[in-house]
Amino acid sequence: MLDGSGRQIRHDIQSFSDAIIATEGHRYDERIVAARNVRHVVQTWAAILLMLLVSVMTGGAIYALRELRTRAAMTAALVESRKRLELGERRLRAIADNMPAYIAYVDKTETYRFTNAAFKTLFGVPHEAFIGRTVTEMMGEARRDELAPYIAEALRGHAVHFERRGMGEQPDATFMVSYVPDFNAAGGVDGYYVMSLDISARKQAELALANSERRLRTITDNLPATIVRMDANLVCTYANEHMRRLYGIDPALLVGMSHRAFRGEEEWALIGPNVEAALRGELRRFEVPALVNGRQQWVQQNIIPETDAEGRIVGYLSVTFDISERKQQEEELRKSELFLDRTGKMAGVVGQVAEPVRAQSPRARGPGIRGHSPMHSAESSVLSVCTRHPPPGVPTCDGFGPSPAPNDRAA
Repeated sequence: MLDGSGRQIRHDIQSFSDAIIATEGHRYDERIVAARNVRHVVQTWAAILLMLLVSVMTGGAIYALRELRTRAAMTAALVESRKRLELGERRLRAIADNMPAYIAYVDKTETYRFTNAAFKTLFGVPHEAFIGRTVTEMMGEARRDELAPYIAEALRGHAVHFERRGMGEQPDATFMVSYVPDFNAAGGVDGYYVMSLDISARKQAELALANSERRLRTITDNLPATIVRMDANLVCTYANEHMRRLYGIDPALLVGMSHRAFRGEEEWALIGPNVEAALRGELRRFEVPALVNGRQQWVQQNIIPETDAEGRIVGYLSVTFDISERKQQEEELRKSELFLDRTGKMAGVVGQVAEPVRAQSPRARGPGIRGHSPMHSAESSVLSVCTRHPPPGVPTCDGFGPSPAPNDRAA
């Protein structure tokens, strides 16, 4: 048996043990609560992080999906654009290859980047052989030097047009060549387009037309008539060389001058109505006086309407002949006829006067008086009658005009 002190110690140990157990239990509870709290916080943050992760992943997925859709659309658009570009290139190639022209593109290093199929017929090599080759390599240095001024002008940004004879396998052909600069977005020149047309047929036609015009001018310049072409506005577009011979005017000076200004207002008063009639489609022929080299002469003028292929009046031709000599001959003929007419009247007077003379002369039917014939006697009688005073209205010997009245003679 324990004494009182032993029991006290045991009691103290028991109390201490209980206190320790109670304290540890309390701490254990606190640790459990803390652990629970920590777990709760961790779970909460884990849930939050999970939600964030899910959100991020969802957003990323949506963004990725959207990006994929965008890229797919861009790819489809790019493919479509490339198809359209290829289609456009094929169409352009088809058009260029079927045009009756030689078409190329040359960059600023003078390297061919495009040529159409016509280059094969011109140079005898496939048109692809030009691609990546320079002008000097394909044309030769001599030809390139000939083209150098035009190339430099095109690369300075100016369109150039010129003609040249001979190219490739056609040394006798004539070509119309055009260089058109290719401007980039910044306004610089990246190269130039080339278009060459074979104009040999046109040149031959122009030469034939020029020869025809020269022959026609030679003919018209040597005609004894002035030929002037006027347009619908009465402005001269052509005059032949006879204008110089007839009027002393250089035909070149008449081109651009109005018909009215050339002829003057006095002559235009006679010509104008005929010109107006010609512009209505009527052919006019008339005679008018004209001042030629300072002298008043007569001309015959023909106003001939000129029509185009559709029948519209586009002007008229004025063909003029100098008829002054004919007019002079007509005047001389008129005077001669007048003379004959008056002579006939004189013959009637002679018949009336000669009969009394013969009746008074016993020798009227015999030999002439003092060796003169009867006709000479009659003429003498007529002259004697003429020297006296014939009746009024009877022709006189002087001028073969009608005799003046008595009062006039007295005056």
